[in-house]
Amino acid sequence: MLEERPLSFSSLKEFAKSPKHYMDYISRPKTPPTDAMKLGSAVHCMILTPELFNDQFAVAPEINKRTNAGKEEWALFASQNEGKDILSNDDYEHARRLSDGVLANPYVRNLLNHCYAFEEEWGAEINDLPFKGFYDAVADDYVIEIKTISDGNPKSVMSDFYKRKYHMQAALYSTASLGKDVYYIVVETSAPYINYVALADKSYIEKGAQDFGYYSRKFMNCMYSNKWNEGYDFYHEDGVIIKLPWDVNN
Repeated sequence: MLEERPLSFSSLKEFAKSPKHYMDYISRPKTPPTDAMKLGSAVHCMILTPELFNDQFAVAPEINKRTNAGKEEWALFASQNEGKDILSNDDYEHARRLSDGVLANPYVRNLLNHCYAFEEEWGAEINDLPFKGFYDAVADDYVIEIKTISDGNPKSVMSDFYKRKYHMQAALYSTASLGKDVYYIVVETSAPYINYVALADKSYIEKGAQDFGYYSRKFMNCMYSNKWNEGYDFYHEDGVIIKLPWDVNN
């Protein structure tokens, strides 16, 4: 199984829910990206590889698809742009506004100017398991991850990143890159569209490595015991107990 499809951050994050989530993730047909996903991808492309934008995206013309002529025009547009992500004009302008703002940030420009590779695929054996992924950008002593988020307030970002297990992703990328620092370019997608650079600190990476190691060991255990059909009970051997969330008690 892993020979054909190595683990990634996304697949391990699904496994962190349950083995069933992981099996569903690797077996389900690829679904079309949501508008929010396409916006994030467009922003990434405009910032990192603008020369590839027209190969990967197309901006939909204003067409009245309720008329026969409009249907024909749309069919022609779709056939000419098969395989590309289709953006509405509004989403294109939104992505352009966000990417222009990011590239106007001198700190961001300085970080990107020192990078030697963009959207670089990597593969490594970590914790005795094969992993693969992509760095958004790579320099001699750091890697960069671009994150688009509706609320860029640093306090909200820290909470949101932890819930999304991005600390595990940071630890994975740091390990795969042999200890390079991890920088985030945080891009706020709602007004006033603030962007900034944030460094993943040592405790963030260490916690990510701790959690990443835990789920790696559980994955190995699942392989040996063939428990791929287990759900949430996989992590609750004594049964699920509902408690108050941790932030209520703190």
